[in-house]
Amino acid sequence: MPPRKNACSECPFRRNSAPGYLGSASHDPEGFLHPHWHGERKLPCHMEIDWEVSDLDKEIAVESANHCLGYLTLMRNACKLPRDAEAKKLLSSVDRNSSDFFSFPQEFYLHHKDPGK
Repeated sequence: MPPRKNACSECPFRRNSAPGYLGSASHDPEGFLHPHWHGERKLPCHMEIDWEVSDLDKEIAVESANHCLGYLTLMRNACKLPRDAEAKKLLSSVDRNSSDFFSFPQEFYLHHKDPGK
């Protein structure tokens, strides 16, 4: 599915997002981002998934959900080109926006890191 037209106001890839808040992955930004950035797993918009359902229902919901526009913008800002043809096509429809979204994973990690570490 294509990304949403506008990123959610709570999108964790926004520079003004709540620091450290990543749902169940709060304060583990590397663990949150790694399977998507390195494994190129789809990252759906968090507003479209009911995370309280069974794993099978979650898997089905992830496949039918829109891609996270904030994550796609981070990829665009960082010049990350996915290997997957569908993801490449989606990424080409997204504009760079480093004023509202992080430009590199390191910025995301620093924003969401556990302040106790």
